[in-house]
Amino acid sequence: MFTMSNHFDQLKRTEQKLKETLKNALGMMRMTAAIFAPMITGLVVTLQQMIQTGVADAKSKMGSLGYEYLDLSFLTNPGLDVEILQLIAGVYMITLAILLIRYVTLLEYGKDDIMVKTELAKNIPIALFIFTATLAFSRVLLG
Repeated sequence: MFTMSNHFDQLKRTEQKLKETLKNALGMMRMTAAIFAPMITGLVVTLQQMIQTGVADAKSKMGSLGYEYLDLSFLTNPGLDVEILQLIAGVYMITLAILLIRYVTLLEYGKDDIMVKTELAKNIPIALFIFTATLAFSRVLLG
């Protein structure tokens, strides 16, 4: 009887350690979905805009210096507008947030549809706000 009791106590401690480890990993996934991914996608869009502006400025300056007829194919403007890239990055960020939040919620609470929808309703607006704020702040700061 004592051996079984000790064994169950050890199982409970092991279960608590596993829950704590899983809680840390799931918290990091939730932070990635709500904060890190929107910040990175917002910065990518701003950096692409800076690159396009830099290429256009370099091309016009070289044209004013008389280098119009050189074959500078590496200075062509990319075929993707910044607005289209912003739309693609935004859709990607929202899709990633939905998938990560659903996965985390399913691991934490099981197949509870109400909890999944509640977590999505809490985290998606945060992700959209961070994406928009990162775009605005980085364009003011960098552009």
